[in-house]
Amino acid sequence: MRIILLLCLTLIFLLSSGTPVCASDSVLGSFTILDSIPPSPITNLTAVSTASYSVKLRWTAPGDDGSVGTASYYEIRYSTLPITSENRWNSANKAFGAPKPKIAGSTQNFTVSGLLTYTKYYFAIKTADARYNWSLLSNYVSATTMLEYTAVSQNPTVPPPTSTIVPATPAVSDIIYIDIKGKRGVIFLTLLSDGTLAKTTIITLNERQLEMTIQRGTILLDKNGKPINVIVLELVEPYGSAPPGFEFLATYDFQPSCVIEPALAVKMLYDRQKLKADVNENDIHIAYYNQTQSRWVSLATMGDTANQAVKTSTTHFSLFSLVVPKSKMGGVSSNATIIPQLNVTGLTLSSNVIEQGESLIVTVDVLNEGDTEGEFYLRLLYNGTTLDEKIINLMALQEKEETFTVMLEEEGTHTIGVGSMLTTVTVKKHEASLLDDLGRLRTPLIWGSIAGLAIVFIVVLINRWRKNKTAPRRL
Repeated sequence: MRIILLLCLTLIFLLSSGTPVCASDSVLGSFTILDSIPPSPITNLTAVSTASYSVKLRWTAPGDDGSVGTASYYEIRYSTLPITSENRWNSANKAFGAPKPKIAGSTQNFTVSGLLTYTKYYFAIKTADARYNWSLLSNYVSATTMLEYTAVSQNPTVPPPTSTIVPATPAVSDIIYIDIKGKRGVIFLTLLSDGTLAKTTIITLNERQLEMTIQRGTILLDKNGKPINVIVLELVEPYGSAPPGFEFLATYDFQPSCVIEPALAVKMLYDRQKLKADVNENDIHIAYYNQTQSRWVSLATMGDTANQAVKTSTTHFSLFSLVVPKSKMGGVSSNATIIPQLNVTGLTLSSNVIEQGESLIVTVDVLNEGDTEGEFYLRLLYNGTTLDEKIINLMALQEKEETFTVMLEEEGTHTIGVGSMLTTVTVKKHEASLLDDLGRLRTPLIWGSIAGLAIVFIVVLINRWRKNKTAPRRL
């Protein structure tokens, strides 16, 4: 009886302390050693071919653990900015339909589709094993999709194959004027047999706000040293930060990036009535985006205040912008409007892989780029729908960090985003472990042991009562 009592007390102690229960010196149950070694990062990602709307990539498969075995998942992303960091990776677009990894050392190919024609993209890739241990970021690679156009007849009476370009009758036989009616145009250049421009070409875009002059005899060479006979000119939204103390007015994209000799002339117009009162027109200039340094660089610019224009010349660029000094005044001219503008500059997750019911912390960096205080409506998007929201107040040019804490239940890979920043999170099915099962059984076992102990006490008391009753009395 004492042995039964001791066993019940031992069982209650073990259950209340959380120690696994066993009947001998060995620990019962099955245990799984978790894999914590991620695949090696891919270092030889290359772009092997391009089409108008797709780019074909190639790389060598890593392993499951480092460079050994077979991994389980690839994630491929692309962006118009170099994918050089985790923040750039998180804001890049995800390419759907990535292939399954092959055994380590195998060569794999994948074609990223759904791209824009004649656009420069950057690509990167990550690899994961079955336990969602993700590799580090691969090397990034760039490629420009091909331009899709119909060949132009050599007959000069046939216009280029687009209604947005209207060739005018040249005033001088050696000059061609091309007025592009819109914010984007494809320009076909007539070259001589040696690759030089046959006639001086003057191109205007965006209601004549931009004018470019390419002199006869100019040669435009691509990165492979071949002459270029088609260029694309487009009004675009700027990215990155303007030169210190300046802000963007109008930004244009000139593709393909090329070397131009002799330099082409660029003239950009501005509206004096829309400038702030304290802006000096002599400080307005043209800047280009230096991709190597990842910053905007000012070009030597000549002002023409009489015609509200600035001029420069350059031998190479792709993105260029008209920039004006920021105002130091609180007030503005009667025709100017300053409004607060929110810019989401970064998005990070507490984890890119969580289990069902686990909390996810989403952190974003937000900046009020306007010159006045503003109240902003910030939404957390989950697969394109609002999951959470908040209203924040920011002073002029104030930057701060905001967080959302949410719980996700739906299994699978989902898109999480704030503003223009998007990333993905994978929700795994919760897998019960041996300790989880023991935790669920602990309470009923404790109560069962207490009940057993009470029964033992009752039995002991009854036996002692019977023994005392039947024992002979002393005289």
